[in-house]
Amino acid sequence: MACSITITEVIGIPQALGSSIVDAVVVKGTAQECDGINLGAGSFHLQITVTCSSGSQDSVNVTVANGQFEGQVKINCECEKIVKIKVVCLTDPTCTDTFEGPLPCNPPAEDECPDITVTMQVGDCDENGMRQVTFTAHVNAMGTVIPVVAEYNYGDGTTGNAFLISAPGDIAEPSHGYLPGTNVTATLNIIQPPTCQSIQIPVDLIGQPTCDIECPVIDQVNVSVGSCNDDGTRTATFTGILSGGQPSSVHWEFGTPDGAEQTNMVSGPQATVTTTHNYPANGSGTTTYTAVLTVTAADGQCVDSFPVQVEIERCDTTECPTVDDVTANMGRCISRAQRRVGLNVSITGGGFTEYEWDFGDGTTQTIDPSVQGNPSTSHDYEIGNTHTATLTATAPDGCEDQSGSATF
Repeated sequence: MACSITITEVIGIPQALGSSIVDAVVVKGTAQECDGINLGAGSFHLQITVTCSSGSQDSVNVTVANGQFEGQVKINCECEKIVKIKVVCLTDPTCTDTFEGPLPCNPPAEDECPDITVTMQVGDCDENGMRQVTFTAHVNAMGTVIPVVAEYNYGDGTTGNAFLISAPGDIAEPSHGYLPGTNVTATLNIIQPPTCQSIQIPVDLIGQPTCDIECPVIDQVNVSVGSCNDDGTRTATFTGILSGGQPSSVHWEFGTPDGAEQTNMVSGPQATVTTTHNYPANGSGTTTYTAVLTVTAADGQCVDSFPVQVEIERCDTTECPTVDDVTANMGRCISRAQRRVGLNVSITGGGFTEYEWDFGDGTTQTIDPSVQGNPSTSHDYEIGNTHTATLTATAPDGCEDQSGSATF
């Protein structure tokens, strides 16, 4: 049996009695053969998207039980105005149903909902300079629907895990970190039953003492360079030695002409950070690069950088590099007057220090071998003329420069 979805009822829940603006839209229906997917807070089956004059919102925390579903989307639409709704199976995007029409509204069913108040307590600073805040939901009385499913939106772009409320009492959530001086509104959203009003909690940390932050410090960066690799590179191994506070991210810049870099997020205390990078080493002589390690912490309040010199002794080869062949591949027409021609180069060995193309039409191109190892390129030519493209490759010390051309 194939997946099928049918929307059977759409209801707007006004923000208050007599209001024409809704706090949420409830969508009910049937769904068959739609598998669930684990999204962290549980296994869910459907995504509901509601669009109206105020915008568009999604809800993906919708489950199917015994072929029935009921989902809520928090959005401020207007009663009796046109609303568009789409329900999609999370594991089969081709399985959908839609609704478009005036939004019918029902007043909040207050007897279904629990009586909840929320308080918050501001705690100590953590190692990242964040002030820890604990929210406690005081469930004074349950409604007619049990259990209740709720979820915190912390007002800073993050949400907590959904949790169950099955009896009166106090439910304290794990603390959440805010920067001192934050002034936002957190919300306790009631996911089930979907007709219940959300509870807003002002989070005003203006005037709270700033947090003393122990910034991470880079004490030293050690580098060791290995022997020549088969591809004409040498591998440099970097080890950064850290002290002080915990970094949140580590960024390496390797100092090569191609701008190679690497960023790693850090989830725990680090005494050392390591990485490797392959540097070009064809030819002869020694090339010095400057690599830089940067650590960042406390949302950018702490930044420390440390440069280190990387000496790459080039891998001497007894065989000088050669340009074996240059061929032209006639490509597509760019316009009625121009055709793109691919210029392909076959090279033996390595270590050229520069490539220079003379396209035979008065234009040239220079290619850095440390950025592009093979100088194959393309060029747009006037149609109807004969051209000769010539490549000149500058060889390393002790070897002769090479050239090759193609006429077409």
